[in-house]
Amino acid sequence: MTARLRAPAALFLLLCILSVGVAFAWAKSIYSFQFGDQALFHNFARWINHGEIYIRDFIHFRTPGSYYYLALGQRLFGETFRATSFSILLEPYLFQIAASFALAIAATRALLGRASFAIAVFVAATFLFLTPIFQLRTAIPALALAAYLMTMGGTTPRADRAWSLAAGVLLGLTYWVGQEVFILLAWVIFWVELAARKEPFRERLVRLVWIAGSSFAVLAAGIGALALQGMPVGEYLYYTSIYALFIQPVGMDLPFPPFAIENFVYYIFFLEIALIGALFVLSGVFAEPASIAFMSYAILRMVSALGRSDYLHLVFSISELVVLTPIAIAMIWARRGEVARAIDWRSPRRLAEALVVALAILTLFAAAIWTSSMVLLLAPPLLCLGTWLQGSPAPARDRAASALTNLAAGVIGLGAMVAVFYPNSTAAFRFGTDALFYSVPSRPLIGGVQFRPDQDQELRGVEAFFEEHRPQRIFSYPIRPVYYAFAAEHATRLTYLEPQTTDAEVAGLISDLEIAPADAIVQDVGQMLRARPVLYPLADYIASNYRTVRFNREGRLLELRLLRDEVRPTMRLMDRYRQLAGENRGRVGFRAIDGAGAGAAAGDGEDDARLVLNAKGRISHRLAVADDWVFTTALLECPDCAREADVELMRGENVTRMRLVAGAAADSIPMPAGTGPVTVIFQPSAEGKTAAWIDPRFEGPAR
Repeated sequence: MTARLRAPAALFLLLCILSVGVAFAWAKSIYSFQFGDQALFHNFARWINHGEIYIRDFIHFRTPGSYYYLALGQRLFGETFRATSFSILLEPYLFQIAASFALAIAATRALLGRASFAIAVFVAATFLFLTPIFQLRTAIPALALAAYLMTMGGTTPRADRAWSLAAGVLLGLTYWVGQEVFILLAWVIFWVELAARKEPFRERLVRLVWIAGSSFAVLAAGIGALALQGMPVGEYLYYTSIYALFIQPVGMDLPFPPFAIENFVYYIFFLEIALIGALFVLSGVFAEPASIAFMSYAILRMVSALGRSDYLHLVFSISELVVLTPIAIAMIWARRGEVARAIDWRSPRRLAEALVVALAILTLFAAAIWTSSMVLLLAPPLLCLGTWLQGSPAPARDRAASALTNLAAGVIGLGAMVAVFYPNSTAAFRFGTDALFYSVPSRPLIGGVQFRPDQDQELRGVEAFFEEHRPQRIFSYPIRPVYYAFAAEHATRLTYLEPQTTDAEVAGLISDLEIAPADAIVQDVGQMLRARPVLYPLADYIASNYRTVRFNREGRLLELRLLRDEVRPTMRLMDRYRQLAGENRGRVGFRAIDGAGAGAAAGDGEDDARLVLNAKGRISHRLAVADDWVFTTALLECPDCAREADVELMRGENVTRMRLVAGAAADSIPMPAGTGPVTVIFQPSAEGKTAAWIDPRFEGPAR
């Protein structure tokens, strides 16, 4: 193929790949919608389209560019789960493919001496085989890096300014889809300009000003536009900086998988980056600014894999390596002469330098695993030290890798990625073809998508509850955001209570519920039983103002709650289950009862549903309670359970107690005299028996 036809042919093939990607996205969107983040982002997009403003009306720690993108998707395709699912899948199957194609063009131009359309096409095709976890926050920074690489390799001053401006604008857009990736890429560009590039200092400074200025303009324009619509800037800066970068990651990080053969996929990319670093040294291009920029960013992108150390975050972290792998393969052949001379034992300096670089990279990754992924921030300054390495002249266009070499490198690169991620890689592609040509939904769709059978039943149960009670405004917690899609309004600004939720946020939630009470509350029982004490004031507020009408038992166990007829301050011990279980290890459990089985618990009505504390033998719990409160519970009649049991309240030397009979009405006892916390003790009459305590709780006077 002549050089003149390569670009049109590559663009045609890219268009074909993108068409397959879009088709995969549309077909998979029926089966790919998820209850967690996707449901949350679906609702963010809905609320934006309904006129709500990020932070002012709903809170999240990520910068909101992706939410506005999903809002646009709903405008175009409808306010359905499928529209959101399709828009999310377009991120890996359209935007990431196109961005990585552009990055491959820029990187091969800078590193191999000539843009390789063959490598770019196979890089694009690779993403059809990878788990579609890539997002705008991987695609847009890839474009920004591509624009920055275009400033290298002998561009004219005018072209340099144009590409610097483009890099800055794209870097600014990167901030709006992922502030952490913005920081990483900005950090790389800063160090490359400061220490790696060879131009006069004034020229590098001007380039930095162009990039930083255009990037800042995009940031300022976005923040200004949101502020003019009423977004509180102070809260915005707190959530997108302090909370997002320092508070939220603490509870999300997972231990990195131990070094073992079954975990090889988690370690192979560390080894690959180290080997590519050594290859760049042997090829004489390690000191090139393009090498340092690309290598530094590829290393920093592994922060996600080292933080939230699971398979999906690993795949999410390697999009740059999809590009770098075939480039390294092509370089082995294109610069084979330099490599051969470098490994000559009679002149071992270059070989020793390559080993030092590889070991330094591996050491950096080891330190990140053992300490913190933030150690990887040292990568750009450390790699910039490589500018002292003696290199060879960058390959000129007439000495660049041949088209056949690049074609072979592209094929091998795609094959390597498929092999490393096998069988997930072939499964991802097969899922696309099956969804496109063969799969037919086996159940009626909800919002245009098919959920798992248990999720489908759970959703339909809650839908029926909403149909019966017609709530206008709901609150769903701790992490059950999908149900906001079935109500017109949400009662609180914070709608997703992560493990990092703070005391101030809980106070804000209670304030929101006081100002505009929810008509109905959906509470995930399992999540609440594991909740940290920071959520207990919220649980107490809800117990004081809402009654449990029904349990939805399909899928996850959910408490469906409505407003009480009268407000009565209440602290349910079941809402403190995590503490109870910790203090009485192996002796507590729970169950849920509905209707007549809970009638003895004496709630607002006989149809109230209740949680039951199963206690084997004697258990206790200590907490602060007001003097004018009482303790209320009943004993459930059940097989193999104690027929009688005692409850004692202790405060210092003072004790109040009552004996309960299974099946009898609930009873209450007052607080003992004295000051300080109260200890409640549950004791079955028969030693070692299990007593089933219906909704044990402290209650204050009705308001």
